Amino acid sequence: MTVYLVAALLWVAGIFTLIAAIGLLRFPDVFLRMHAATKVGTIGVISSLLALALYFDDPAIRVRAVLIALFLCITAPIVGHVLSRAALIAGVPMSKSTKFNEWDPETMNPELPKKDESQT
Repeated sequence: MTVYLVAALLWVAGIFTLIAAIGLLRFPDVFLRMHAATKVGTIGVISSLLALALYFDDPAIRVRAVLIALFLCITAPIVGHVLSRAALIAGVPMSKSTKFNEWDPETMNPELPKKDESQT
């Protein structure tokens, strides 16, 4: 029974990792690519770590696999956020299909009047 569960987890890991790789190739800008790498890639790696923990009957390997999975769950969203903020500050352009940029001062508060460039 354990072998079937390990095989299912490895299939899930492979599918999610493939989806993350396709997202890295197909998404138009850095921000969407980072989303694919941090979210979908993390699910793929964690499911492969769970398969590893189930396959080997050693408690030390299981503890290490769970700790690596927890570390990845904690650090991947933080790294993605920091890298996207750095890209935004560096002026990396967003895709033309992006409708809303919550960090753009002009779109943050729509009640404020737009700054007129001709008066400066």
